Amino acid sequence: MELTKKNLIIVGGIILALLLGIVLLSKKPTQTGQTNPNPTGRDFNEIEEEKKVITPTPTTVIVKITPTKAVSPTLTQTPTPTNTPTPTSKPTRTPTRRPTATPIPDNSIKSTGVSLNITELHLEKDSSYQVLFRIEPNDTTDKSVNWSSNNGNVATVNNDGKITAKSSGDAVIMAKTSNNKTNFVRVFVFEKPSQSATSTPVPKISIYPTRIFLNYSTAEVKKGEYLQLRANLEPINVTDFSTKWTSSNASIAIVDIKGRVTAKSLGNVVITGKTVNGLEDKVDITVIENDRDSLKSSSNLVVYPTKITLSPPSISLNVGNIYQMSLKIEPSNVTKRNITWESSSPDIVIVNPAGVITANSPGKATITAKTDNGIIETSTISVLF
Repeated sequence: MELTKKNLIIVGGIILALLLGIVLLSKKPTQTGQTNPNPTGRDFNEIEEEKKVITPTPTTVIVKITPTKAVSPTLTQTPTPTNTPTPTSKPTRTPTRRPTATPIPDNSIKSTGVSLNITELHLEKDSSYQVLFRIEPNDTTDKSVNWSSNNGNVATVNNDGKITAKSSGDAVIMAKTSNNKTNFVRVFVFEKPSQSATSTPVPKISIYPTRIFLNYSTAEVKKGEYLQLRANLEPINVTDFSTKWTSSNASIAIVDIKGRVTAKSLGNVVITGKTVNGLEDKVDITVIENDRDSLKSSSNLVVYPTKITLSPPSISLNVGNIYQMSLKIEPSNVTKRNITWESSSPDIVIVNPAGVITANSPGKATITAKTDNGIIETSTISVLF
């Protein structure tokens, strides 16, 4: 409880009054001038003792303290720190995109490569050679080819792929399609041989076969009839295709320089085809009786094939290779020998009416041989780069 100012004044006044009374009672009376003789005749000591006995009567002071209404403490508000204003960044203006045109889809057929008929060429100075080429696949939209030489001093090439030898040395001719598919021909140019008797002729580089296979492995030929053999050589850029043909028994069958076999009498004979570098392949031929006399008497008799055999059943070729398929028709007295040839993918492999196939582009295709009476035989062709 707090004391008011008025109450404090009252209490202070009472205390001062008490102190003043005590001071006055304890103070001795003073005499001025000469001291009077003791009129009472009593001893001064007695008087002093009487003085000491006198005790002032204390005054009772009643202090009434009126409680005042409690004053509620005043809450002092702590000042809140002022936040420093954050500078507001200006919004970045986003550029408005212009609408783009919808791209037109490219439906053109792109080239997968360009095939050349040679990869290496030897030319005499001032002579020319026309390179044959084919864009793959056959239905490529843009079939343009750009030709270039890495050494125009040795050999040049025009826009059509014609190479001209300029001086001795070697150069690389590049053929490039519109979508940058390339192929190359390496050209070696040599000087013209000197007219002097002492001059040494420049040797010509020959490319020999690495494989030979005939279009038949076995065959039956009627007496008096013939069979045409063909020799297939690899690689395709062989420079000498000559083949030597021989018969193991000329009394049964003979063969000419072009591989044509003529059956002379009944029996078995082996016909051999041999390359200039000694590679061989053989075919076993059986000469059977000829029933042409009976056929003459029955000119309306038609004999259809009962079986055909297509060989090889599968083969791998490089792009640009040409190959003769071999077909055996049975029985030997068939009169209807017509065969229809088909390719499942002409863009990869094409086949002509004689069964000769050409590898156009990498992939796989099935070659089908079909007789007039519906007998079918197939062969799988894999074309590599």
